[in-house]
Amino acid sequence: MATASNSIGKFYLIRQVKPRARWGASAVPVYDPNWIVEFRLPDQKGIKESSKMPICDLCLAEIENPTRTREGCRVINCQSEVTRWAEVRLDAMVQAWKAGRLTPKVHTQQRVSLEDVRKLYSLTGPSEKTKCLRALEMVTCEVLGKDWKDIYLDEFSPDWWDKFAWMYQEQERRGWLKRDGSKPADYLQQLRRACPAHPHLDRDSASTANGTIKSVMRKAKAVLGQESQDNYLKALRDRFPESGGFLRWHRTKVSVQTLDGRFALDPDVYQKMWDALPALKENDPQVWALIRLHWTTGLRPIEAMAASPSWLEVDGNGCVLIVVKNRDDWKMKDRTTKQARPWPLPQDLVELLPSLVNERSIFGATSVGQMDAIYRRASAWMRAQGVEGTQTLYNLRKLVATVKVANEGADAGARALGHAKTTTTMEFYAGSSQPITALSDEDLSPVNVMGARRMPWTMPT
Repeated sequence: MATASNSIGKFYLIRQVKPRARWGASAVPVYDPNWIVEFRLPDQKGIKESSKMPICDLCLAEIENPTRTREGCRVINCQSEVTRWAEVRLDAMVQAWKAGRLTPKVHTQQRVSLEDVRKLYSLTGPSEKTKCLRALEMVTCEVLGKDWKDIYLDEFSPDWWDKFAWMYQEQERRGWLKRDGSKPADYLQQLRRACPAHPHLDRDSASTANGTIKSVMRKAKAVLGQESQDNYLKALRDRFPESGGFLRWHRTKVSVQTLDGRFALDPDVYQKMWDALPALKENDPQVWALIRLHWTTGLRPIEAMAASPSWLEVDGNGCVLIVVKNRDDWKMKDRTTKQARPWPLPQDLVELLPSLVNERSIFGATSVGQMDAIYRRASAWMRAQGVEGTQTLYNLRKLVATVKVANEGADAGARALGHAKTTTTMEFYAGSSQPITALSDEDLSPVNVMGARRMPWTMPT
């Protein structure tokens, strides 16, 4: 029975769907096991109350509304029992309404602010939590000119993406993103004042800024996505908006052209780097060890920064490996790359490590600040050899991807780098490490291109 009424009010039987985060891997809705009853009286908003009476398994599993498809369910203590309870409760409400004593119960869900998210994610988030929170700040607080505590998830709008992208492209146009460029102290205020209400993005010109825009969007969405809700923001996920601007914000993509970010070092620069390595080992062993590690394993910078003696192992052949894996104080990038990745280390690096390793780091750093200093020296050395761009050490990760793919194929390259999909390796990492060779007439012959022609078989006589 979908509804029942008396002369003044009516009620409806409802299955209360649980938050999307509780559905599990499938897209099938999960419902509260007890019937909810919504009462309607004149001049009153709907008043919902839990009957605390169970829904039978058949009504619970029904795809359509069971009060229509299974009206008058014959299972004992299902619809008939809750209907009797609701009729008595409705009569009591009508009497209270007539006497002016009816005060409807209004449930107001506590809103979630970005400050709520920031505090919890800072404690529970993955190893990249600082970068991800910084990205979220860029696309919200800096765009709106508000503090974390003044922005709520139910206020999110997909229009914020275009404003963020326009502001970042404008920084590039004004030269504020150059390494030797400087920004005015009030650069964000200037950008917000200049940003049109409906900004027009440059979607066709490939640029470094556009690559950063896409990277920032990906990191910002990671903080508020379903995986984060299930793993890092469990205490808040039931209060996340399930519709409206927040979902549209999370689903929105900004279409802009990015530069080809695959491996593409100039051959002369690569030769210069190769020739300069021995001198670097003498002058700065820590930087040499870091660059040698990246050069031979393709570790992410954030993984190399976390590399500790606990990651060093020896296999059955006596080969020293670095095994990238989770620790209590450090988590792998995301759920798709949590498998351990063992990489054999070159002998020259193995021989140097005992003079560097301490309890914290294989490079001998005793603090995050010292590790940052090693990275800055490594980046400076790479630029001195002619490597361009901001993420110089990532060139070595892309180099490893290129060589792995060329030697062993895309699947091997993806596994070695810790990518969940080979498309990531091929579209953003692996370039060409060999020159393009000329095609010979034999290569282009009809037999090689089209295959040998097939002819009807003649039965031997």
